[in-house]
Amino acid sequence: MSKTTHENQQTADRNAYPLNRDVLASARLHLQHQVWISSLHYLLHPSIPLSPQPPKTQQPQPNPLQIAEIGSGTGLFTLQLASHLSTQNVQAEIYAYDLSLSQSPPQPWWPPNTTFTPLDIFDPIPLHLISKYDLLCLRHFICVIQSGNPTRLLKQLLRMLKPGGWLQWQEWDISTNCLLSAEGAVAKAPKLKAYMDLTQGVTALQEQTAWVKTFHTHPLLASSSPEAELIVHDRHWTAKEVFLLKQEIAFLGAREWSENLRGRGEVREAERIERVAREAEAECWEQGRGTVVDGEMVTWVLRKKGGE
Repeated sequence: MSKTTHENQQTADRNAYPLNRDVLASARLHLQHQVWISSLHYLLHPSIPLSPQPPKTQQPQPNPLQIAEIGSGTGLFTLQLASHLSTQNVQAEIYAYDLSLSQSPPQPWWPPNTTFTPLDIFDPIPLHLISKYDLLCLRHFICVIQSGNPTRLLKQLLRMLKPGGWLQWQEWDISTNCLLSAEGAVAKAPKLKAYMDLTQGVTALQEQTAWVKTFHTHPLLASSSPEAELIVHDRHWTAKEVFLLKQEIAFLGAREWSENLRGRGEVREAERIERVAREAEAECWEQGRGTVVDGEMVTWVLRKKGGE
C-alpha cells in the first residue's frame, strides 16, 4: 500500500468519529462495558498470563507489568483492571490512552498505579512508548477505523508491545446482528426490524466494519508472519441477563448517530434515523421490552513474536 493511501486512511480514522463525548455517551460506554463483563465473565482473557508477585513480607519484583488501554473512553475498564490486579497481587503500572480525556476521571480519583494520558494512536508512536508494554487492551474501534482497514492500527499496537507482549482486542461483529424476541416471534417487532435493517443497509457502515469478520485471517497474524501470533479468536452472544442494557445501548447510540449527522449537515438522513429509532424504541416499550438486536462479541488475543 502506498504512503499516500496510508495517510488518507489515517486522516479518515482520526477525523470521523461518529459518536459523542457527553454524559449520555459516557452512560452508553458504561452499559457497553457491563454487557461485555456480564456476558464473558472476565476483564482479561484467561489465556493471558499474569504472574502474582511475592507476598509483602518478601522482596517485590523490581519490574511491574506495563499495561495500557487504548481508547480508554470513561476509563472504566482501566479502573476495574487496576482493582482486579491489586486483589490478585499482580504488580503493574497501568496507562489509559485516548484522543480526548473529557470523559475520564480527574486525577485525584485515579488509583495510585494508574495514569490517564492523551494519545492519538494514529500519530507516530512516541519513542518512549515503543516496545514498552507487556499487555495492550482495546475495544470498540469499529467506529474509529473509518477507512475499514485495521492494518495501520494493528501495526501501531505491535510497535508499542514488547517482544512476547500480549494484545487483547474486542469488537462487536455487526454483520451477525439479528432480532431476538422473548416470545420467539420476530414478526411481532416490525419497527425494531426496520431499525436493524436500516443500520444493516448502510453500505458505508458495512464496508467500514467488514474487517471484523475476517480479522483472524489477517496476514500479520498468519503462522508464517514474523509479526504476531493469533492465540485466541472467540465469539460469544450477549447474556440474556443484560439484553435490556443492549436495548438501551442501541437507542442511545441512535441519538448520537443522528446528532452527528446533523452536525455534518446531513439533516435528511438524521431525521430518517431519528424517526425509525424512535418508532422502534416506542414499540420495544409497548411490548414490555421483549425484543432486542443482538450480535456476536469477538475477542482476539495476539502475542507479538520475538519473545522467549
